[in-house]
Amino acid sequence: MLHRHKKPADGSDLPLDQWEKMIGNIVDLQLLPKLTGPGREHWPSPKLYVVQLHPEGREAFRGEVHIHPIDHPDDFFFSQPGTVTAFIVNPVSGEVRFDMSDQRNSVAAHQSAVDLMQEEFLADKPADAGQAITGPPWVVPAECPQCGARVDQATQSMELAPKCGFCHQPLPADPRARF
Repeated sequence: MLHRHKKPADGSDLPLDQWEKMIGNIVDLQLLPKLTGPGREHWPSPKLYVVQLHPEGREAFRGEVHIHPIDHPDDFFFSQPGTVTAFIVNPVSGEVRFDMSDQRNSVAAHQSAVDLMQEEFLADKPADAGQAITGPPWVVPAECPQCGARVDQATQSMELAPKCGFCHQPLPADPRARF
């Protein structure tokens, strides 16, 4: 959980460095009833994440993470079901929280990744070899390798089969990086 807790009388609220880190996946996301009261009408709804945790060497188990609008960290990335990310678990109480030291739970880290992909896209950088992409937009040369004529890159990069406007020969075309 990301909201504040009072320390239980049995002392089960361990310091964060004694919590167990583990990978899990988000199974379900539910919106809880909105908080009511003066000034709360514009707050987002509280959320309940149902997660499947996979501790090393032990059997997987389910847990819940409650996110309240006023208590989550500013940098918290609201992931969707199916996402694999890191969690921390209190081994005494069983309480589960998102591990905010993991970049997968950070808005800033996600935004940096989007910014990098956008830079690659705008720089006409070809897509990574691992991406299975076919079709426009393409990275096409500024000049035709066959006849040397200037290529209308804006138009030809969006064609299904880019070709030189002068000699009508096919142009080399690599898939453009996407985001």
